[in-house]
Amino acid sequence: MLKQNLKSSPFFSKKIRLGAIETKSDMLTAESVGAPVVTITDSMGAVTINGGQPYVFVTGSDNNLWVNWWSGSNWYWTNQGTPSAISLTDSMGAITVDGERPYVFVTGSDGNLWVNWWSGSEWNWTNQGTPPGVSIGNSMGAVTINGGQPYVFVTGSDNNLWVNWWSGS
Repeated sequence: MLKQNLKSSPFFSKKIRLGAIETKSDMLTAESVGAPVVTITDSMGAVTINGGQPYVFVTGSDNNLWVNWWSGSNWYWTNQGTPSAISLTDSMGAITVDGERPYVFVTGSDGNLWVNWWSGSEWNWTNQGTPPGVSIGNSMGAVTINGGQPYVFVTGSDNNLWVNWWSGS
């Protein structure tokens, strides 16, 4: 019953093309976009920029952050590395700021929240620290407020919900 309703929907009757992925009401075509020069060990998040260019973040067997991104005509893998002398431990979420700047939040082996972000001209790692006197527990998610203010929610060792956010100044 549900499948019949979906097929009759005008949205699902249209053919949509995004890079190498093509969908139709009764078909999903998938194509490999390759892998970095290392083995993928964990997913860290996915976002789109500029209304349709996907960026997929993963960790590799080298413990570096890698991003697979679509240029509009080709897929590329880029090694984002890690913060200096830090190993990546967990994903805290990925978001897009101002519709065109990917941010991926991770915890490091130092217990701090880190963000790998695109400034518009270069990638940067920034240490966001921890809540005062509290260790970071689990990720609760990341969102963007008003298109340009990143918020990351985590649980702390004190069993409270904490938010790391940017005020815009």
